[in-house]
Amino acid sequence: MNIKACPRCGSRNVILHAAGITGNYKCLDCGYIGPIIMESDERLRIKKSNSNVAK
Repeated sequence: MNIKACPRCGSRNVILHAAGITGNYKCLDCGYIGPIIMESDERLRIKKSNSNVAK
């Protein structure tokens, strides 16, 4: 599962702007509007988190 996040503030509270016609996203927390949203795989984040706990 991919997680989309705002490149400005890191919030995951993002939506497609202008009904997706422009390809831009809008962050509902900081107001950023733009085409680039960071995506990461939640499984990778969980795996890294678990490996830090084991140490």
